[in-house]
Amino acid sequence: MEFRNTGSRFEAVDDGQVVGWLEYEPEGDSIAMTHTIVPEQYAGRGIGKRLTEYAISYASEHGWTVLPYCTFVQSYLTSHPEYLRLVPAERRAGFSL
Repeated sequence: MEFRNTGSRFEAVDDGQVVGWLEYEPEGDSIAMTHTIVPEQYAGRGIGKRLTEYAISYASEHGWTVLPYCTFVQSYLTSHPEYLRLVPAERRAGFSL
């Protein structure tokens, strides 16, 4: 599986097929992660998790802070507190983090 950034979403691609995506919007020096979608036929394969890992790592590598409006991304961050540093401290409570 490979991952790519299209400029408005991160995509998971398997054998040439887009099998999931995470939509985002730039917001200053932040990236607002708004929605994660894995079509039902690809569900249960861990695609959403790996896609979120890629998106979070990409944001970190580019020096962006993360605004996790997507509840899937919020859940991922709760399970991986090492990435909470990417969410501005003053905004964490608003995302239940």
